[in-house]
Amino acid sequence: MQPNIFRLPLFFILSQLCYQKNGEAKNTTLASSFRVTMSDHKNTVSFQTISESREHIEEGDIAGGPEPGYLILPNHALDLPYHENDVQQWSPHWQLLYRQGSKDQRRLLSKGLTYGEIVALTGDLYETYEDLIAAPLQEIYELFPLIHSPFVTTRELQQVTGGRYLSLASNNKQHFSNVAVPYNNLSTWKAIHLRALLSAREGRVSEAWALSAGATHFLTDAFCGGHVRVPRAELMKNSIGNLYSKILHDLDNESGVSVDNARGDGPWIAYGDAFLRDPRNEKNLSIMLEAIRLSKEEIQKAILLGEHANPPSTLTHFAAESLVPFAVKEKDTGVFEKAKYAYSSLGLTLKGWNPVGIAVLISKFKTPKSPFLYGQSLLKLAIKELPSYLHGAFHDDEYAQTWVEKYDIATIARQPIKEKVRLLQILTAGWISQKDQAAVDKILASVSSDTDMDFIQHLVPAAKISSRNKPETAHLFLQKGISHE
Repeated sequence: MQPNIFRLPLFFILSQLCYQKNGEAKNTTLASSFRVTMSDHKNTVSFQTISESREHIEEGDIAGGPEPGYLILPNHALDLPYHENDVQQWSPHWQLLYRQGSKDQRRLLSKGLTYGEIVALTGDLYETYEDLIAAPLQEIYELFPLIHSPFVTTRELQQVTGGRYLSLASNNKQHFSNVAVPYNNLSTWKAIHLRALLSAREGRVSEAWALSAGATHFLTDAFCGGHVRVPRAELMKNSIGNLYSKILHDLDNESGVSVDNARGDGPWIAYGDAFLRDPRNEKNLSIMLEAIRLSKEEIQKAILLGEHANPPSTLTHFAAESLVPFAVKEKDTGVFEKAKYAYSSLGLTLKGWNPVGIAVLISKFKTPKSPFLYGQSLLKLAIKELPSYLHGAFHDDEYAQTWVEKYDIATIARQPIKEKVRLLQILTAGWISQKDQAAVDKILASVSSDTDMDFIQHLVPAAKISSRNKPETAHLFLQKGISHE
């Protein structure tokens, strides 16, 4: 394992502003919206941020319209095929998880997921519907307390997902509006909505509703103030761009964005994430829930009509599309434009970072709409994300090791090839421990085709793979050798 040093310098500087060795956070008033927990004996700090997943659950479950009930995904039926039986007839492993689980976890195992829970899981925790239905049921079970909690740490999500959470977050342009078609949130929603309509028309009802819920994640993102005008695709190119994108995202969520839609409901102010239930966001929430209802009604109609329903088409203009907001220019260009100006003028370019510019931002820059300094938003971001980023820089491979060790080869085998590659790239980066090697061997033992093995070998340059013409017995010969710790 080798620490990811490329994301350390900036956050190290920020850490001097928000972290003390004795475990006390400076400027704690800046973190008033965060719950702080201390662990003095380990000299660590864990900052729990307001959960966006919980809001996605609420958005999906309170929208109204047709109700699909609880949904059983294919992986649920695979891992716990006897879920409808009395719990006493389950295997000892699942009986134990059921007894130890929360009310939501027990209901997940025995009945399935709600529409809103699939909204929350898709996109942020599983990139696609296929990724979701390939996931271990136990992983979803372990995610449940986190997505239902009002507070959650990035580290917790990383641990359960084997490090996948931040990997998805660093490449998430499809969640944003100010991105070219077909990569923005509305285009992503429409593509998945079309798939859901096709499934509904062909009688695959549970699949149709699950796809609809996954699509709804991106539809709700389109109503989130912090997702409306941030140029996410341009800012994903390196860690500085990701940092800047997050700052603009948080500022627009808090200060709001002036928007309108094709139906002419505006202008109104769209807030986001932690401000879902803010009284100022009432109109935005109302229009968002209407868009979800309209989308669900189209799925229900296709289910009822079956093959008699009109075949879905990319040319179809769906009712929800007229409700989706777009940014309108204000007389006062507001937080976003001033932050953008500060970013470029102080040397915080996409090619690098300027510590002097950061210091100026922290001490001098003031937004026109908020009593907080722009620099304080930077500090809030550091307070919120720094502990997990620093921990991840040295422990990414531990997340991967633990995940691989937890699941059997059959479960690993059904994971998408891109997920296996991601895990292998983490495990083979830099110094390789015996635990890394064991995890690598287990992943490779799950590969069942020469095509997949060739794909892995092409994308894991730190390794040489020899399959002996039998991928199931493949072994990785590491270029840098194995440590003997």
